Amino acid sequence: AGCNITPFVYINPDDDIRGTLALRMRVARAIGSPPAYHKSAGSKLGTSTMTGSLAIQADRIGKPVVTFELGQSGRVSWEFVPTAIEGGLNALRELGVLRDAPPTPNPEPHPFRSLALVHAPVPGIVQPQVKLSDVVPAGTDLAFVTSMRNEAVSVVTAPIDGVVLRMMELNPVMPGAELFWMAY
Repeated sequence: AGCNITPFVYINPDDDIRGTLALRMRVARAIGSPPAYHKSAGSKLGTSTMTGSLAIQADRIGKPVVTFELGQSGRVSWEFVPTAIEGGLNALRELGVLRDAPPTPNPEPHPFRSLALVHAPVPGIVQPQVKLSDVVPAGTDLAFVTSMRNEAVSVVTAPIDGVVLRMMELNPVMPGAELFWMAY
């Protein structure tokens, strides 16, 4: 716990070896999440060691999987519950399981294939200057980290152009703590 993450879908794996990529892309679009992680087989997301385990097993037996990531670790992110419900219902409509209405048209998801991890340079209190899902250019101030020892302020900037996918919400932090995931 301690971090929050913007809703996004995994296209995992992002190849078409099993012939399911077109279906997975349609379901991902139906879910309606702006970012979509096009994950190469065998890669991991950030520092997660569990990423893709269910999807990998399903892919091995030819079952298409789209994973939908929602909110903070270890708790319900209530602000994302309506998104999850609508996205899930829309995915079931796209698959033909629900026939109550056609799927809601959604824009094409913004694809990303990699992450830049942004770490705390010093211990202290983090004051984010951006919000989840913000699209920021390289060099944007992401946060200020104020030292609890001498009140010196360190500026944490975006190393790349990208989307703020995940951010630390737990204070204080130690040096090296992951503050942000920038998707690109």
